[in-house]
Amino acid sequence: MALIAGSIQSQVISIAEARTKVLGTSVTVRGIVLNGDEIGTTRFLDDGTGGLGIFSTLNSQLKRGD
Repeated sequence: MALIAGSIQSQVISIAEARTKVLGTSVTVRGIVLNGDEIGTTRFLDDGTGGLGIFSTLNSQLKRGD
């Protein structure tokens, strides 16, 4: 399952809710970044309701703990 974490301003939803959306749906989530650049530009987020992988070259500025 792949979801796109949107940067367009919209209602923030939990990662658990985002994971129930249809594939390809754009969502806005908020969470803590769990990793740095040790696995390239892939970042994993957690918000207490679940986790989500974000795959984009734009992630390189996100640091663990953001």
